[in-house]
Amino acid sequence: MHFNRFLLALPLAAGSFANSFHVRDDEKPVQDIKINKQFIIQVEPGTNLEGLKKELSSNNQAKILKTFDSDVFTGVTIESDGYNVDTLNSIDAVKQSWPVSKVELPPLEDLAELVQVNEASNYSIHSWTGVDKAHEAGILGKGVKVAIVDTGIEYTHDALGGGFGASYKVSGGYDLVGDGNWPIGALAPDDDPMDKRGHGTHVAGIVAGKTDWFTGVAPEAELLAYKVFSTDSNTYDNILIEAFIMAYEAGADIITCSVGAAGGWSNGPWATVASNIAEKGVIVTIAASNSGSYGPFYANSGSSGKDVLAIASAKAGTLAASPFELSLTLDGKTTTSQVGYRYNYYPWTFKGMKIYPLYNDTTRDNQACTTDDIPENTPDLSDVIVLIKRGQCDYLEQEFNLISHNVTQLMFYNNGSSPDDPISWLSRSKALVEKEVGEAIVETIKAGGEATVDFQKYADAKWYMGMYNGVGNRPSYFTSWGGLFDMDLKPDVAAPGGEILSSWIGNTWRIASGTSMATPYAAGVAALYLSKFGGRATQGAGVSKAFNNKVITGGSSMPWSTVDKTYPDDTGFWAPTIQAGSGLLNAWKLLTYTTTLGSSKWLLNDTEHFTGTHSVEVTNNADTEAEYEFNLQPAAGVQAAPSSGVGVALLNQINPVEMVPSVSMPSGTFKVGAGETKTAEFTFDYPRGLDESKQPLYSGKVLISSSLGEQLSIPYFGAAYSLREAYKDIFIAGTPYIRSPTYDITQKSNFTFDVRLDGSTKQDYPKAYASFAFGCDELRWDIYESGWKESSWSFPPVVGEGGYLGAATSFRDSGIKTYFDPTKDDKENTVPFPIRATPRNIISVPVAGYDQYRFFWLGKLANGSYINPGKYAMRFAALRPLGDRTVSTDWDIWDTPEITVLPLSD
Repeated sequence: MHFNRFLLALPLAAGSFANSFHVRDDEKPVQDIKINKQFIIQVEPGTNLEGLKKELSSNNQAKILKTFDSDVFTGVTIESDGYNVDTLNSIDAVKQSWPVSKVELPPLEDLAELVQVNEASNYSIHSWTGVDKAHEAGILGKGVKVAIVDTGIEYTHDALGGGFGASYKVSGGYDLVGDGNWPIGALAPDDDPMDKRGHGTHVAGIVAGKTDWFTGVAPEAELLAYKVFSTDSNTYDNILIEAFIMAYEAGADIITCSVGAAGGWSNGPWATVASNIAEKGVIVTIAASNSGSYGPFYANSGSSGKDVLAIASAKAGTLAASPFELSLTLDGKTTTSQVGYRYNYYPWTFKGMKIYPLYNDTTRDNQACTTDDIPENTPDLSDVIVLIKRGQCDYLEQEFNLISHNVTQLMFYNNGSSPDDPISWLSRSKALVEKEVGEAIVETIKAGGEATVDFQKYADAKWYMGMYNGVGNRPSYFTSWGGLFDMDLKPDVAAPGGEILSSWIGNTWRIASGTSMATPYAAGVAALYLSKFGGRATQGAGVSKAFNNKVITGGSSMPWSTVDKTYPDDTGFWAPTIQAGSGLLNAWKLLTYTTTLGSSKWLLNDTEHFTGTHSVEVTNNADTEAEYEFNLQPAAGVQAAPSSGVGVALLNQINPVEMVPSVSMPSGTFKVGAGETKTAEFTFDYPRGLDESKQPLYSGKVLISSSLGEQLSIPYFGAAYSLREAYKDIFIAGTPYIRSPTYDITQKSNFTFDVRLDGSTKQDYPKAYASFAFGCDELRWDIYESGWKESSWSFPPVVGEGGYLGAATSFRDSGIKTYFDPTKDDKENTVPFPIRATPRNIISVPVAGYDQYRFFWLGKLANGSYINPGKYAMRFAALRPLGDRTVSTDWDIWDTPEITVLPLSD
């Protein structure tokens, strides 16, 4: 078996850079607004839904697509050419509304090997999370229902029960989309959630898979499968909402979902519904996303919900390796062991070949890293396996330096590094074994014994051994960073997500990486917790919050890590909480600790909105008094300002910086009696003397240790600068701009709105481009009568009042097409402004046509009518961070000239 690595990652939002800054009409921005002309509308429970639907559909203004009448969400989904969020929110019965948004399935990069399983193995990652202890104690998830919202589940897989229905592991669920190509084609829902893609099956194996050799986190948990992806890689948040509600009403104790889109607000529709469900006692885990390379403030949409657990990824502490048989003979006695190894290109088939250690000193580093280091008495090495310690030099140097001794096969024993595949451009056979294995071989031979190998015995085996990963239990380089744009702290906690083995379609197995893998691991831990303490049926609605508090406060801090490291290092910094949450989850703490904390995180906000006073209720559930000690554990601070331009730095521009807040903690002894609760008070002050222009972000944890040997913690997060001041110019310099077709609006401010294709320069409609330095909660493009001034502005604008004529619309596919093609495209396929919850852009210096949002206004207004010839004023504006929508100065307003709409000639 050879293990190629692949990543289940959310799609990248940035493309390659243009060769020049000249704007060409055929350039393709990579940012897509990901919404359509459908809307999700929420109303208060008890609202007359039939009356609302009648009002919405009057005069054919809207088509009712779906009605939700649940205690976690009441409302409707509509399709409309006549409404926007302004007009919908003005309806008395409407609590809030959102445009329906696209959500993407994490794609596969570098497909890994599919393998059949036929023997036993010792592969497991559970020792790093305390799950192994839970299993030893007989806590296996029995009696808990876990709903998986994904691509479905291959329930016929050997590890997943072999069938579907009440008597099987996958006991229920639903296919909400069908096996066709929706959303390109039609929805075709049915009651069979069979997985055709693999992603959901991999997730299911992590949660509850079980064979003779493989054990998921909660192998006795019951699974529900809700399929929200067809053969296409896109779905929409209204489908996710429907799936979540179905899972809730089917009695799910836990809902887990490993999909999402760039977000950063807790009040989106999917996040809102997920939070509502969590408030009812269902534990909800959603992936934090895999956009770590984009740096801070790039959170996922669904996992941003207030009571939702956003799960970050950690590199696994144990990786999968192929097996071989090692025989050590000393004093006439032979010991035979199964050993794991990794190899270059092809698996080994040697049998009976002896191992020759080049050095007898296992403490010696950099073996064979130079020719001078090679022992003088080294013989011809052509008929032995040469054993050397992996050095700080690379495999190529060690191999090259032994060529003169006719080396043909090399076995490296690890030095505490990541057990990667020992590949170099030289073609000799190479293998890597664990440090302890190599040292045992050396010590045996040094004592007069011998070591032989048999790689043929397991040559056809398709199972795995475990191999220690020296750089495991650190944040995965790809895991997305928070916080949210309102300065909430996300992600919440981390779980193993780097190089995880699990089930795959076709009754096979696959190794994958991503927060997609970490999220079901956390859901499995939740199943262990509920199987011991009971779910919402026995503990009530508070069980979800209780679990969240426990799993977050029980997290173990991880070292700073922003790259896929090979060699372990110690920077002296802990990972920021906006990267890894409280750290790696610990199931055993959840199940056995007697101390509980009433808070799970402290939000310090920015300097303008600083909140420094916090408290926590410490409850001692032990049968004896406990004394508690409080200590500050600051994490690495980061400077979020990019190296050039405006906005937020990419991950490769970020380095750890010491940023330590001052904290006043409880003084003297802090004792809590058996069964009692006591409140501890804390007062923070943000780190002073920092350069605010560099946008310093600080975080860490307050450690709470008890005399009973327990240690919990509360993570904190703050910005030592003002967000509103840093991003008052939320538009990245050089944007917005409007062109038609190649002239800037400052050169040509008249438009015919001609979309005909009889010559590329004939088309004449405004194409607006914009890039955002920070998340934009609302982007408006409003049309007013000629002569209108900002002093007359009010919010929300009402058509017919104060010169307001209505909001513009944008051709739905503006972000993925370079022009409107009337032979293929529908002019009515538009989305209305305002546009809400737009993620920040990636590139801090504008590059024409790349990483920009693009909007084609074809002349249609949000109420469905078209603009008439005449002269008009426009207001193109973005709400500044933490801004008040009703205050004009809280908007970044682009100064545009008045436009003239010309009659369209034949």
